[in-house]
Amino acid sequence: MILRHTFSPPNNLRMGHLCGPLDVHLRTIEQALEVSIAHRHEQFKIDGPKAAATRAMEVLRALYEMAQRPIAEETVQLMLAEDAEMAGADGSKAPTLATRKGELRARTPNQAIYLENIATHDITFGIGPAGTGKTYLA
Repeated sequence: MILRHTFSPPNNLRMGHLCGPLDVHLRTIEQALEVSIAHRHEQFKIDGPKAAATRAMEVLRALYEMAQRPIAEETVQLMLAEDAEMAGADGSKAPTLATRKGELRARTPNQAIYLENIATHDITFGIGPAGTGKTYLA
């Protein structure tokens, strides 16, 4: 399925922040959702399975709203981590986050809650005994 969208009003600064340096944000979305994204100025074309293309368009729209300032790669990863749920050892769903050293995912139900709070809140405090994964997940 091919989805097309034109962002308006056209704003080159926001487009630069949306795409990231050398289109790194677009490539991250492509890899995570297995879609192909092409753009020319403010016109975007997303090609892929219907559900993935729709989700990619939602992510792009959300990023465009945030694009008044440069967008960190971690922000894009966290937005995509909300969808990338993998079944845990106990059958529960746990979000994953792609990092330079591989995929990061919760190993316990409390870690899954912590990771979700990191993804959905600007500031998250992690407290608890040593060895529970606070630093690992942060």
